[in-house]
Amino acid sequence: MMPHYRFGDTLRVLAKCYEQSEGRCDLGMRSRSRVTVTIPDEVLEVARRAVESGSATSLSAWVAEAAEAKTRRESLGQVLDDLLAASGGPLSEEETSRARAQLQAH
Repeated sequence: MMPHYRFGDTLRVLAKCYEQSEGRCDLGMRSRSRVTVTIPDEVLEVARRAVESGSATSLSAWVAEAAEAKTRRESLGQVLDDLLAASGGPLSEEETSRARAQLQAH
């Protein structure tokens, strides 16, 4: 059984994890596989501009980083769902407002 967490505890844990990882979480994604993907032209243009500007080393790196970011969001979403379930379920409107205020403050 998961320990009981208050909402503020949940936010502090997630914020600390994010700060310690500087926005990057190591999910153990070390091996690579080559795949072919189809993406919208607009997304491809954004990726190409990122490579041209030097903010991405390659199209592959840009796509991999985007996929890893989605994986992190989904993983953190599951952690949050678990913590919320352990703390009594969905957030009230007051808790949601406090959370938004805290997130906007950072």
